Order: sequence, then C-alpha cells, then structure tokens
Amino acid sequence: MEKRNLAVKIVTAVIVGTLLFPPTARAYSPNGAKPHHKASVKHKGFNKPDLQRFVDEKIITQEQAEKIEAFLKKRAEEKKAELEKIKNMSKEERENYIRENYKTRPDIFGDLVSSKIITSEQAQKIKEIISRHHGDILQEVLKNEVSKGTISQEQLDKINEFVKKKKEELKLEKEKIKAMSEAERKAYWQANYKNRTDILTELVNSGIITEQQKEELSKVLPIHPHKNER
Repeated sequence: MEKRNLAVKIVTAVIVGTLLFPPTARAYSPNGAKPHHKASVKHKGFNKPDLQRFVDEKIITQEQAEKIEAFLKKRAEEKKAELEKIKNMSKEERENYIRENYKTRPDIFGDLVSSKIITSEQAQKIKEIISRHHGDILQEVLKNEVSKGTISQEQLDKINEFVKKKKEELKLEKEKIKAMSEAERKAYWQANYKNRTDILTELVNSGIITEQQKEELSKVLPIHPHKNER
C-alpha cells in the first residue's frame, strides 16, 4: 500500500508539474539544472509492466521493448551523472553550462524515434495510452479527496475544466516556442520564468480552492513553486 501511495504521488507530481513547465521551458529556465522534486529526475512514462503491455497489445515488439529498457537505463545514468556535475557548479558556471549545452531537446519519444528504436506512429500510440492512464490516476486521487471532504464535487469539476484549459494554452505556447529561434526562445524563458507558479497556487488565485485546501492537496499532489536559487 505504501508503494502504491508513493507511485501515485510521483505520477501526479509529474502530470501536474508539466502543466506549467513543458520540457522546452525547463531547458531554458535560469535554474532548470537543479530539480525541486525527486520526481523530476525520473522518467515515469515507461516501466517494465508498461512495456510488456505494449508488447502484448502488439504496439511494439519484444525486441523493441528490450531496446527501450536499455535506452532508458543508459539515459537515466547519463542524467544522474549530469545532475551531479551541475550540482557542484557555482551559479555562474551553471548558467554558462546551461547556455552552452541546453539546446532544444526532443522528448524521450523523439529520442527513441530518432534512434530508430520505435517509429513515430508507435510513439504516438504509446503517448496516447500513457496520457489516458496518467489522467485516470489523477482523477482517482482527486475523487478520493472529494470522498474525504477535502474538496467538493463542484470544485473537482472546476479543477478539471481549469486543467483542460491550461493544457490547451500550453499546447499553443509550445507551438509558439517551437517557431522561435534559439536566441528568442532563451529570451522568452528568461523573461517569463519568474512569473511561473505551481498549479495549486493558480487554483487558489482563480478562487477554485482555498489556501487550506491547497495545503491538503499538496500532500497528495506534491507540487512546489519554482523559485530562484542561490
């Protein structure tokens, strides 16, 4: 049961966190090199049961599943080594490192496609399945909070509408950023990063939940504001 609760917290943290900071944003954030939550250094899109399910549903082959697993293991090791390297840098060194190395990077699916491990069609199918699955988990968590009396059903409906609208806005923003040059993209995030807040704070500011409800929800949706460091 404890492992299940931890898994739910990690998945919901990743889901809600990405509503405010898509991958392109993190690459150019002033302190994007230093994660604020352990969930941010792990890729939760795949695990062995997921891969086996994709094989069973004939979305990918067993050989592809094994290649994906090896690819993700190598990527995790590289990311861990990079984070350790950046963690020991001064603020100036870290900013220079990010400026020189953090270009526009494809997501994990883009990497798998460019590495010819899976096709773009397979990547799209997998993303759709994972998105639905994560959405179901998030709803499970929020509905449980309704049953506990933390929030009302009316508030849950408003939260779902808010999240839907936020996703649409971020989709448009992502397209806008994609069309920018590297210099424009970097300037955009430097100008806008400080104004970003966590999703729970936005829900409070929108009058959907109270500060007390935010505190309660933060226990199951561990999203924290992104603040400048050092």
